[in-house]
Amino acid sequence: MQPPLKEPAPLGEQPRPRMGARAITAINQYRSVLVLVAMFLVAAWLSHHKLAPRAPIFSSENPFLSPRNLVQIISQNAMIGILAVGSTFVILTAGIDLSVGSVMLCAGVVAAGLLKAGHAGVGLVILACLGIGAGLGLLNGLMVARLRLPPFIATLAMMVGAISIGQLYSGGSPIIVGNRMPASFQAFDAFLFKPQGGGSGGFPGIPVSGLIFFAVAITAHIVLKRTRYGRYVYALGGGPEALRLSGVNTRFIEASVYVIAGLLAGVAALIYTARLQSGQALYGSNLELDAIAAVVIGGASLFGGIGTIGGTIVGVLFVGILINVMQLTNVDPYVQGGLRALAIILGVLIQTRRKD
Repeated sequence: MQPPLKEPAPLGEQPRPRMGARAITAINQYRSVLVLVAMFLVAAWLSHHKLAPRAPIFSSENPFLSPRNLVQIISQNAMIGILAVGSTFVILTAGIDLSVGSVMLCAGVVAAGLLKAGHAGVGLVILACLGIGAGLGLLNGLMVARLRLPPFIATLAMMVGAISIGQLYSGGSPIIVGNRMPASFQAFDAFLFKPQGGGSGGFPGIPVSGLIFFAVAITAHIVLKRTRYGRYVYALGGGPEALRLSGVNTRFIEASVYVIAGLLAGVAALIYTARLQSGQALYGSNLELDAIAAVVIGGASLFGGIGTIGGTIVGVLFVGILINVMQLTNVDPYVQGGLRALAIILGVLIQTRRKD
């Protein structure tokens, strides 16, 4: 005897997922945030255990949780955050940009040279920084979109070329601006509403670099989520052939994301130059690798079409907290690199598991 058939659900009504399925869905949706929270708790415990074992773990007496240190995490990672926002656009199209760190250093060297010479106003120096970043980004875009070079090869060549341009401009030596840097330019690395007598662990004020980072991130989020251009960027990574057949100029979209990445590298160069009061083109800065790692830890797919600016912010904070707690606890610099690599690999693995 066959069991009685169940009556179909009324049209328009679907059976609700079970509690366990809803919990798994929520965990997958907010996995980036959970990874960040885990890193934050581990950092707080390590700082408490190593530096202040007698103080309450969740208090301002914990060096990691002091207001000054938390603000410094945002300030110190603003440059990587801005580079990561630009890299998000590129990675969404299934591309990669290995040159953003070198482009930032190149633009910073030119900015330092102009400031030291004193012949250009601050406005012109800002335009030069942004122009160099966007121009080198455009070269990347043309190599990828027009010459059809693989993004890895094109941007690897630009990484070497941008450093060479910077070294040629500076003669291979640092350009020290020092006291000749105008106060209006120094403001890129200043703190607003800085209290008097805050003490070593007190609130240091609101970092301008952090405000720039969040302004860039909010603008990028609006562009990607609220504009037709943003939908095209996602579509290019998810299905380039379908986008081309719909009449969209895919080569323009593909080239434009590298221009955006280069432009934001120029923005980061303003903070870099103001912070160091100098400019120097160096190999091995690894800023571009930190930016890419932050984007992927934030949930973006290297195959394109998946990723958000919110996730990128989470990834930036993950990398920033990791570096900060290792410095606070005086981890051997030669060990820091290995621990950093392991933590980034773990963060990426946790993210990519949800796509399997």
